[in-house]
Amino acid sequence: MVSSKKDRWSFVSWLVFLVLAFITMVKEGVIVPSAYGAIIFAFFVGWDGSKLWKNNK
Repeated sequence: MVSSKKDRWSFVSWLVFLVLAFITMVKEGVIVPSAYGAIIFAFFVGWDGSKLWKNNK
C-alpha cells in the first residue's frame, strides 16, 4: 500500500512536470496542437484519477 503522503507527492510532482512542459513549449514557441492537447488530456485524466482514488478510500 502506498502512503497518503507519498501518493500526494506523486500527484504534485506529476502536476509540476505537466506545468513545466507546457511553459517550456510556450516559451520555445512550439506550436503543436496535438502536444498541447496531450498535456491537457493527461492533466484531466490524472485529476479525475486522483479524485476517484480519494473517493474509493
